[in-house]
Amino acid sequence: MIVVNDGDLAQRGEFFQKTLDSLRSHIAVLDEDGTIIVVNASWKTFASGNGLAEQFCGTGANYLHSCDTATGECSEEAPAVAMGIRDVVARRRAYFYLEYPCHSPSEQRWFSVRITRFELDDSLCVVVTHDDITQRTLAEFKVQEANRLLELQATTDGLTGVANRRSFDHTFEQEWKRHDRTQTPLSLAMLDVDCFKQYNDQYGHLAGDDCLKAVVQAIQSKMSRPGDFVARYGGEEFVVILPNTDTAGAAKVLKNALCSVRKLAISHPSSKVSRGIVTVSVGFATIIPGQHDSPSDFLHRADQALYDAKANGRDQLSLFKPPSRAA
Repeated sequence: MIVVNDGDLAQRGEFFQKTLDSLRSHIAVLDEDGTIIVVNASWKTFASGNGLAEQFCGTGANYLHSCDTATGECSEEAPAVAMGIRDVVARRRAYFYLEYPCHSPSEQRWFSVRITRFELDDSLCVVVTHDDITQRTLAEFKVQEANRLLELQATTDGLTGVANRRSFDHTFEQEWKRHDRTQTPLSLAMLDVDCFKQYNDQYGHLAGDDCLKAVVQAIQSKMSRPGDFVARYGGEEFVVILPNTDTAGAAKVLKNALCSVRKLAISHPSSKVSRGIVTVSVGFATIIPGQHDSPSDFLHRADQALYDAKANGRDQLSLFKPPSRAA
């Protein structure tokens, strides 16, 4: 057990200096005016290693002034640190904490700064502690990226790269609620690759996969607004949500998508469509959701329109038309 003789000031000062120097954190103690009273070895090593002059961060320098006038790399947070010191000195807060990036030319780095205070012989002192949190931050980024990839896998179709059925169900529900609230038109389309079974039978499933990827890219290329949404509904069937889009606007977008698939000119001689290339049939519906409407009925309308497009010869766009009522 180490016993410190309170009467031996020199020995006591050496004891506490060595204690500070043993810590890996970069530590400086300031008086209430912001002048640095003492720093530890880690503070000195970091300062010299980053080209920080003694006059700005060494003993006797005014750290508050250095923060107020800081420029260059890693200086954006300096005003916030200065404000934190002043708040702690004025007892507006018990402590101040901030995490910030401070990258060097050769590596990415992140640090934390904590400002605390204590009183000694009726004088107030402020402790500034900097810690390197790079490894922790990078580990957090890895976890966040892993979670992002898991979420992406859960909502993305593995073959085509567009949203999957699960993602569609969620997005469709949200858009329905939003359009019900705003009373604006919502359009929904179902698209089916014509005679796709025959294509697979003739060219094989690998070629069929390539065909689906090319088709969905052609469709997605015509979705010009951020809210336009394309998903794989199942097999060779896709679904498109067009928010805030009336019948005329939806027809224009979907005709462009239909033509975009034709322009691929993917050979399909066994297709029942006379063009002899891969084509799609498209059915769509438009609605302003009302009290007696439901998302499932709306989806059924688009599906019915798709059925009509296929029944009428495929390779065309069909708008849902409610059955006429008998007089």
